[in-house]
Amino acid sequence: MTSGGTESILTAVKASREYMRAKKAIRHPEMVVGQSAHAAFFKAAEYFNVKLVTVSLPLLGLHLAALWTPGLVLRYTRWASDDPWQHT
Repeated sequence: MTSGGTESILTAVKASREYMRAKKAIRHPEMVVGQSAHAAFFKAAEYFNVKLVTVSLPLLGLHLAALWTPGLVLRYTRWASDDPWQHT
């Protein structure tokens, strides 16, 4: 259990990095996020030494399957909508 959004994101990134390190032997982790992702993803990348790949939201929505890297440990998507806070 976490106490808020930032802590939840930091915990998820660290857990994903550790899981993929153990299961897939990924030593140079990367995560793909939309350029408007929550600031905690950027913070987590620095804290946990995860390479951050940012993409524009139209690209993210249209080519999600193509956004794969050998070191991928996390891919965060937030679909564009009229409500900027709606997460799917």
